[in-house]
Amino acid sequence: MARSRRSKIPVADKVRVARSVLSGEMSAGAPEQRRLRMENEQLELALAETTVQLRVWQHGAALVDQVPSLTSEC
Repeated sequence: MARSRRSKIPVADKVRVARSVLSGEMSAGAPEQRRLRMENEQLELALAETTVQLRVWQHGAALVDQVPSLTSEC
């Protein structure tokens, strides 16, 4: 199940970037690049978490035959 996530950038960061653009410290393209970098970091973390979950699931599936079932004892 794929679910889209909207990146949540704190208001303080948005204000700081807007001030930097307005004062000429950053170009208009820099905030977009920053947002993309932040989004990329979030996606990398999500991928790492999913990889760990998959490995745990695979390891558990490999051990399922070793666990006695309640119905086999009856």
